Parts: sequence; structure tokens; C-alpha cells
Amino acid sequence: MPSTHDQRQPSGAAQHGAAGTQDQVAGLSLDPWLFQHALEEVPAAIAILQGPDLVFVLANASFRRAVGRDDLLGKPLYEALPREITAGTESIFRRVRERGQAVHGHEVAVRLGDRLAHYNFVCAPLRRPDGQVDGVLVHGIEVTEHVLARQRAEQTEQWLRAVVEQLPAGVVIAERASGEVVLSNARAVALLGDQPLRITAPPPSPTPPEAEIPVRARVAELLGRAVEQGTSILAERLRYEPGPNGARWLTALVAPVRDQTGVIMAAVAIFRDVTEQRRAEFQLRQLAAASLAINSATSTPERLRLITEHARAIVGAHQAVASLTRGPDWSQAITAVSLSDKYAAWRDYDAPTDGSGIYAEVCRTNRVFRLTQAELERHPLWRGFGREAGRHPPLRGWLAVPLVGRDGRNLGLIQLSDKYEGDFTEQDEAVLVQLAQLATVALDNMALYEAEQAARAEAEAAVRARDEFLSIAAHELKTPVTGLKGTVQLLLRRQARGTLDATHLPKALTLLDQATERLAALLNDLLDVSRIRMGRLPLSLGRVDMRELLETTLRHYQEQGEASSRIHLALASPLPPLYADAARLEQVLVNLLDNALKYSPPGTPVRVVVREADGGLLVRVEDQGIGLTPGSEHLIFEPFGRAPNAARSHLPGMGLGLYICRNIIERHGGRIWAESAGEDAGAAFVFWLPVTSPALATGDAAS
Repeated sequence: MPSTHDQRQPSGAAQHGAAGTQDQVAGLSLDPWLFQHALEEVPAAIAILQGPDLVFVLANASFRRAVGRDDLLGKPLYEALPREITAGTESIFRRVRERGQAVHGHEVAVRLGDRLAHYNFVCAPLRRPDGQVDGVLVHGIEVTEHVLARQRAEQTEQWLRAVVEQLPAGVVIAERASGEVVLSNARAVALLGDQPLRITAPPPSPTPPEAEIPVRARVAELLGRAVEQGTSILAERLRYEPGPNGARWLTALVAPVRDQTGVIMAAVAIFRDVTEQRRAEFQLRQLAAASLAINSATSTPERLRLITEHARAIVGAHQAVASLTRGPDWSQAITAVSLSDKYAAWRDYDAPTDGSGIYAEVCRTNRVFRLTQAELERHPLWRGFGREAGRHPPLRGWLAVPLVGRDGRNLGLIQLSDKYEGDFTEQDEAVLVQLAQLATVALDNMALYEAEQAARAEAEAAVRARDEFLSIAAHELKTPVTGLKGTVQLLLRRQARGTLDATHLPKALTLLDQATERLAALLNDLLDVSRIRMGRLPLSLGRVDMRELLETTLRHYQEQGEASSRIHLALASPLPPLYADAARLEQVLVNLLDNALKYSPPGTPVRVVVREADGGLLVRVEDQGIGLTPGSEHLIFEPFGRAPNAARSHLPGMGLGLYICRNIIERHGGRIWAESAGEDAGAAFVFWLPVTSPALATGDAAS
């Protein structure tokens, strides 16, 4: 830190010695010009102030450059220099003059014009022969670059420490000279403890990685070896026991740190906890072994037995149960149980469940459940063990994964309970999911041959659907893009010829708007299909008045003139409100109305009928258009599905709109279907929605 301090007046003996020295040189003479020239050339700032007003009697070139003035001689200090330079000097000069003491300053900050400089200085008293202080010598050396360099180094060190502190790995840096640790982050303290750590001399021979020595001692040894050998060392298996949950493992990289000349100054150790990684590697090896064993079994009971035993061993739990689905009510029959010696008394338990409660929920939804014991007991579907309460093994936490066949049909579930250490983790869930997938493959392999031909046909159909989709998508996207490009090129040509005027813009802008609207609609349909397939089509549920929704929808067509006049409403009164997503229902209505207008002759009416039916609302959109070919009523609700006569009409369409409509309606707990007496007989598209959506009761609606 910048500082000042006093220097006491020399003792009498010292003064006597100084007088002797003066006597010795009294016979010498110094040319005043030479003395002044020497003062001018020295790099230090030197000035002499005399009298009570501290008048400048000398100021060398370095001093004048520093303060930015050349006309200092004969002027008092506080008149010659601005306050920003002299601020705080009054007490210094007072001490020098009144006490006769020299004052030293270290890295004192001085504002010189537009820059801040730092000086090491001394203000010393100048005495007359009678010993009275008559002036002050000011001697200063600028150390700004030194200060800035140190500040940059300190800032760099702070940044380094901040970065090291944020690292997920433990970091320790130890100085070679002292052997002391000069830097260690919080992660290192968490892994090694906060006791002092020093570099230790390495033993004559390297310690085996598996040796049972404290991890702190091993790290200290590795630091010493890196300093002595000058090479990096990778220690992949350092064992330590931080608490009652058993041993954990570290991997450490230790390397020497050299200065610019190559001399080793320190050693750095970077290490991280790899226990979970080692556990995952073990589980992967176990999964591979389980796959071989399960697929080698020749019967379903044997496969299930191996599944439960491997599940319990890989995850590390006291209980494992594999169950197969029995009946449409999702009831289960426990067909394989694996219990540790802790539950030996329950090894003969084989009672079938009644297909209710949380077990059936896993099979019904094909969802993974991972719950602590407290979460399990709080779950609304947890019903204890029912009639089996006296016989069922007690649970401690629960991890359940469904067995899902290739066709998406539930085959059963695998359950684990009472983990050896702590609660079930996300890693445990991932491992059990993988094992469930292996088990499903093994169980499905029994019927693999019978399903092979169907799977091949399905694959070929998928390829055809993909190729057809690519063709249709390319064609449908090309149309608006071509319109955009043609209109823009036309405008550019007219601009180049100088014939572009305001009369051309409205029509061109209308064409551009129509093309971009068509392109946006196609892209929105593709995005909705993607969301549907990922199960992420969002719904925002609220109270919906169908009458108001239809009026809003019809305003969409008011700008289309003739199209608006063709739509006729027939609404029952009053209509009960729905609990639904208004925007998505409007999307359905717009799609059905667009289809009705597109596939029916100009001028023919499109009728919308809404009435109550079966505890909900029934909406019919009827047209007098091309109708449907027999057998295509279901095809048109599949992705890229179009009725043959619609495809022959050469009207644009990718076959996605009705597929999206079906998913929206079904997400609301409703149904949608098509009715037609045949080609050219018109068609009716009908959907029914419950007044109270099941999505509200089940929580199935996405935010």
C-alpha cells in the first residue's frame, strides 16, 4: 500500500561524522554549472523549496516535466502548482519543517493532468549552518509502471483464483521452495479436507494405485514426484472414504509448473471424483452380461428370473420384482422375485395384484416412477398393499420401469425397492430403463418371426410415406416460394427499367402476402406434426364459448368475399361452455372450413351445425364437394393421408391438416370422424368434445 514515514534527525555522532567528511572535501571545488547540469540530467524529480512559503529555488527537468510547468523558480509551491498535485502535502511539509524529520512516501498516487502517477519520494529538511531548517529537498522517482504491473499481476491472480474456484474439479498448487500449498479451491477442500498439505519426498519406488494409503498422503507424494521428476503423472485410481457410505475414487493429473527459464517453481494437482463414472462403467459391463444371459434363456420364467436378479445386482437393491401383464385391467402376476437375505422371509411370496393403484398406473401410462418412501406414501394412487398388507415385503423407496413392447403395448414392469445406500438416483433409473429395454427385447423375441413380415411391410410403407412426404413437401413448398421469387424478380426488373411505380405495388404486395401466408401455414403444419410426434403439442386450457369462437373464426373469412358468404351457421341455443384451448379449436375449425371450401364447387354452401350431444358439443362441417372414396374415411386422418380423389384433383395439400385436427381433438378427450356417401356426394367432418374435458381431471394438458 502507498505509505509515508518519518526519518529521524541524525544523532550527534553522525552529525560530527558528516562535518568531518565536509572538512575532508572542503578543499575540493565543484563547478556550479556542472552541478546544475547533473541535476538536470538525473531521471529522478528533484526540487528545493525555501522559506515558510516553500518557494521554488530549484526544480530539475524531471520535476518540471512531471508537474507540466517550466516557470517554477521564485514561486511558492501552492501558487505554482494546482491543488490536485499538492493535495495532502501540507502535513508532510509541516513535519519536515517543524520537526526536522525526513518523510518517505511509497507508491503515492499523484494526479498529473489527465493521468494518475505513482511515486516513491522523500522530503528531507535542508538546514542552515546554525541547524535551523531553512528549506525542503523533494526527491521523487516515478514507479507508475511498476505499480500498474503489480496491479495487473494481482488482478490476474484474482481472476485465476476465481476461475479455479468455479472448476468442478479439485485444484491444488504447491510451492516447491516451501512445500506449502499456495492455492486450493473449494472442491479440493471438499475432497481432501482442510488440513494443511505439503509436498512430500516420493518413496524409492512408486506406490501402487490400489495401495491402501490416505488420499491426502498420496496427493502429497504425487506433487513431490512431479517436482522431482519434472514430468506429468496421471493417477487414475485413488481410493478414499469420506464418510459412512463407503469408498469413493479419484483420478488425479499432477504436473510441474516452470518459470520462463524452465526452472520448476511449483506443482499442480487436478483431480475429480470418478466414483459415479466407475459405477456407470461397472453397470454397463453388468448390462452387457445381463443381455447375454437373458437372451440365452429358453423360457419366459427363466428370462424373468434373470431380469430380476440382474436388476437387483446392477443397481444395488434388496428387492427386485418383474411382472407380466394379465388382462385388460392391467392386473399383474408376480412371476419373478429376487430378494436379498434381508428379506429372506418373503422369498416365497407370489400373490397376484388386483390391477389397481400405483402399480397399474405404471403399466397404464408406460411411465417411469422413482419415489422416496415419503413420496410413495404421499402419492394419491398409493393404496398400501390392500389384502396383502400382512404378506407383502415392506418397501423403502420405489423405482418402477414399464416393459414396453415394440408396438407400444405394455408387457409389465420391473420394480426395485430398498437400495443398499441412499435413495434411487437418476443414474439408477437410466440403468433400469436400459435393462427393461433388454428384457423387452428378450420377451418380444418369442414372437419375432411371426412379426417379421409385418414389420418388413410396415418399414416399406414407412419408406413410401417418407418418399411421398418429401415429394409432396417439396411440391407444396415450391409453389409459394416460386410465387415469392417471381414477384420479387418482376419488381426488380421494373425497378431496373424505371417502370416501377405505386400502381404496381398493391398487387405485388398482395401476391407476396399470399405466398408468405401459404408458406407460413405449411411450416406451422410441419412444426405441429413434429410436436405431436414428440408428445409436445401444447394446450392452454380455459373457458371457451363455442358461439363466440365460431364468430371469431368466421371473421377470418370476411376478407375473402365469396368464401364468407358461402358459410352458414346453425347453432343450438344456448350452448354450454367448454374447457379447452380456444386457439387450437379455432385451428381445427379453420382447417375443416378451408377443406370444405377448397374441395367443393364455387358458390356451393358450407354448413356448420353445432348442438349438444352425449354430454358434450357436436360440431359438423358439411359441404357439397368431391366427397370421399369408400374406405378412405380413416386414411385421411393419418399423417400425409389424402383421399385418392383429392390427390387426383391436383389441389394443393400435404395431408397434415386432418392429422393435426385429430390429435388436437383427442387431446381434449374428444373424437373426430368423416362421413360421406361416396365420390361427388359431399362430405361431413364431425367432432365431438366433452363439456368437461378429461384433460382437466388427469392433468394431461401441457402448459
